[in-house]
Amino acid sequence: MPHASTRKSKLSKPTASAQNILDSIEDLVAEGYRKNSAEITELIKCLAVDDKFLDLYFRTVVGQAHLIDMIGAQCFFAHASKSYFARLNFWLPESTRRLPVGDRFDQYFSIGILHNHAFDFFTVGLLGPGYRSTFFKYNGTIANHEEGDVLPLEREEDFFLDKGSARFVPKSSVFHIQFEPTQYSLSLNIIPRKFDDVGAADLSQLIVDPTNLTVVRKFYPELLDNRASSGA
Repeated sequence: MPHASTRKSKLSKPTASAQNILDSIEDLVAEGYRKNSAEITELIKCLAVDDKFLDLYFRTVVGQAHLIDMIGAQCFFAHASKSYFARLNFWLPESTRRLPVGDRFDQYFSIGILHNHAFDFFTVGLLGPGYRSTFFKYNGTIANHEEGDVLPLEREEDFFLDKGSARFVPKSSVFHIQFEPTQYSLSLNIIPRKFDDVGAADLSQLIVDPTNLTVVRKFYPELLDNRASSGA
């Protein structure tokens, strides 16, 4: 693997700066994020050490009043490179159900919703106990499903995205349900700008009824907002 010795030295130094870690992720994603997925997953764990990414984010983004970079109900556009962009996710605890947020809570935070994604991404817990996800595996080759189809899903495992935990989530074939954390939590997603060859054609996202595994909604989410697309 090219430049393996250089990347290994950075992996062995969790005290490296957040910017150095982000630069190393850039090299790995550009070279091929699927073949380097294990290395990237280990590397992004270093961003949680000493809250180094949060320190970088609040000094460079919040400190410059870039809070307009919010790209969703819980997401902030946090970093961009040539090969990927990063979004910071805020997770509210279960106790916030007492607040007058209405029916939008589950929709905005994808709570209790069985779904897949239209893009590959890496995720790491940065703060708090993190949310719990129940993961489901698609048995067989992913097909072009429509609303009403029953999916061949098999429950796989529960995973807690607590501080320092990280995971690669492939597009299309991996489904999960998210549950609120017990306390406020933050996570970071690393999203490649261009897909590796596997499953690149299908850009749809599916919402599935967990009781009968039937597709209840199919849509095509916008992957990048204008700032991320332009590399801003």
